[in-house]
Amino acid sequence: MPNKEFFCASNVRIVLFGQISSCHHSSRLKLSRMEPAPKARYLPSLDGLRALAILGVLASHGGWRADGLAGVTIFFVISGFLITRLISSEIANTRHLHFRNFYIRRVARLLPALLLVCALTITWLLSTGQPWSIWYLGLVGALTFSTDLIQHFLGLNHVSTYFQYTWTLAIEEQFYLLWPFALFISFTKFKSKIKLGRNFAICLFAVSSMASLLFAGQKSPKSFISDATLMAISHFAALMIGAAIALVESKKCGPELQKRILINVLGIFATIILIFGIFQIKTPILDNQISGTNLIAFFAAIVVFVLANSSKNLILVIFENPFLRHIGKLSYTLYLTNMLILNIFVKIVGAVPKESSPISKIIWALSLYLISLTIYFCLEIPMRKRINLLQKPVRNILSSN
Repeated sequence: MPNKEFFCASNVRIVLFGQISSCHHSSRLKLSRMEPAPKARYLPSLDGLRALAILGVLASHGGWRADGLAGVTIFFVISGFLITRLISSEIANTRHLHFRNFYIRRVARLLPALLLVCALTITWLLSTGQPWSIWYLGLVGALTFSTDLIQHFLGLNHVSTYFQYTWTLAIEEQFYLLWPFALFISFTKFKSKIKLGRNFAICLFAVSSMASLLFAGQKSPKSFISDATLMAISHFAALMIGAAIALVESKKCGPELQKRILINVLGIFATIILIFGIFQIKTPILDNQISGTNLIAFFAAIVVFVLANSSKNLILVIFENPFLRHIGKLSYTLYLTNMLILNIFVKIVGAVPKESSPISKIIWALSLYLISLTIYFCLEIPMRKRINLLQKPVRNILSSN
């Protein structure tokens, strides 16, 4: 049986929105019963890394010294890694790439909580009499995952602070539309699929990094924010380096890497750099926002690689901490509810959390946490399970001697 990571392209079965095509080339293949595609191994430490990212975003919005963009960059790296890992694992184990199931999983993961938060936001805006003309485009951008484009061409004032955060969701969804097809082509048309996909991801990382540096000094037509911050191409660097790390990860390198002191030291160093970058502890290499963002992506990728390929080290102990893992699981809901809770807080208290009283800070933190927790357990988890039932089962292709 050929290695799962380097199987022949003619053995691949392609499943595209329910339509199956296949190329049969060996009599040694047989079909098993219909069953869901195998899932890639769950990495609980990544929830801890998500916690670090979301704490940076919340601190930044709350008025404390923190770089929310650095936190967002870490999210992009994790997304690029997990999506690529999921797709490559499905192809390697089943010889299938079922796009319909992939997008159902994305909908189940992102849409229920987003729709609820949008509904709550609209209710608040209408009840406080805020003119629809200053926020309706933000709602359109949130629901169509085009906020980044609206902000770039029309300006931030057309989106309003209530929906500005959805520019990151827009970039991720645009990535989800493009990358699975590019990865599919590299896996099914060439024999050295892992190597080709990795090189392709690294090339796109280099191109998008250069693009963000070239556009760093320019402004968008209707905004004071630079094009490099608003344009998806600059953030594709973080997504693509995460994808490259997923294609490097393999059983071959895992057992060797976990025994190397050097890789663990490198992981600790990268984690320290991430903490410095998020909480804006001055370092010469992170002073420039754009180049600093690319460096954050690079060091986040190192941390992800160490977490994915190690069984015991200090980094795992840190990021598998139960508290961090819990916050990481809530990170998406916290991100969605953050701006609504913050705007309500500022309207009532008259100041951001940092500048408010200790009691007000506690009320803000508890409100954000409890509302996010409720949405996560009462809506996000149940709806994710229900929507995932819409997936079509796929056939595993097994080898027989």
